[in-house]
Amino acid sequence: MTLEQLRIFVAVAERQHMTRAAEALNLTQQAVSSAIVALENAYSVPLFHRWPGIELYRSLGPFSLTQHCYRVAHLSFLEGECHARTPPLRAAHI
Repeated sequence: MTLEQLRIFVAVAERQHMTRAAEALNLTQQAVSSAIVALENAYSVPLFHRWPGIELYRSLGPFSLTQHCYRVAHLSFLEGECHARTPPLRAAHI
């Protein structure tokens, strides 16, 4: 599971709609759908009940939405810290 897949999963679960999640993340609906399908395939479990126009999050043991929201926030913070501490690249002198 990548950080991007985790962000997508949380966005879809919060909005219960892939298109709205895609809009919020500035992604295409196809990219969001593909990320969710990849997660479902990786863990061999459906993450959402799907009906036309709505995706209802399925409460599954390893996929607690609250835990994943916390993970996204924490990983996003760490990602920002890494970028802040990484010195800019300089051109090498030959």
